[in-house]
Amino acid sequence: MAKVLIVDDDPDIVKLYTTRLSQEGFSVVSVTDAYQGVKCARSEKPDLIVLDLMLPAGGAVFRL
Repeated sequence: MAKVLIVDDDPDIVKLYTTRLSQEGFSVVSVTDAYQGVKCARSEKPDLIVLDLMLPAGGAVFRL
């Protein structure tokens, strides 16, 4: 099963992506800021990252 990491601070967006991707058979992990996103990406090794580039905690500088 493919794993998707959602990095977004908007709970409505996270819920939308999580619901739709889960319905399609993806495993979904979500976090609310870029720092958690980097930590989670390193530990979870997702197949895809959906990233909000305008995160208050540095989404534009998201680096693995």
